[in-house]
Amino acid sequence: MGDFHEIISIDEKEGGNRRSSRQMENFRDTLDMCRLRDLDYRGCKFTWSNGRLGVNQIRSRLDKCVSRAERMSLFPMASVSYDSSGTSDHCPVLLSLMLATIIREEREFTRFEAMWVRDKKCAEIIKGAWCDDDTRDGTCKVFNRIRNCRERFSTWNKDIVGCLSRRIKDKKNGYSEVQRPEAI
Repeated sequence: MGDFHEIISIDEKEGGNRRSSRQMENFRDTLDMCRLRDLDYRGCKFTWSNGRLGVNQIRSRLDKCVSRAERMSLFPMASVSYDSSGTSDHCPVLLSLMLATIIREEREFTRFEAMWVRDKKCAEIIKGAWCDDDTRDGTCKVFNRIRNCRERFSTWNKDIVGCLSRRIKDKKNGYSEVQRPEAI
């Protein structure tokens, strides 16, 4: 994502001298060679302006969000929007990945408890989840490892540590760990 100082096609520029077809073609070829595609957007058509009015005004779509298709498949609800410019000659660009929504729909989140680091099993869980053989690259691998940690900590918390929030609630209400409300 950023200011590429180049346009993909002639309809991405208004005013000023015509852009060389060769320059636009070279830019498109570079994106293709890197297997990048320009993401769809909403909002302003032009992201840069020279700040002049009338016949002297030049506007272009220089700011773009590009990505590989396989990366964007991780974020099917991603969106790009350009807002009208305030004080800058470039429009603000907002890339919304909506990852939090995807994770919440996938499963309940697990809060990391500070007390876990006191247990030697904590480091073992992290090492085990982080060292799994994963042939994916980059961001996908990191998300997978984080998910593995979350799943392992969730299981460990339920099976070994016990339901911490329930134990705290019971202690506040005056019940011992053996004596639960159901038993009364």
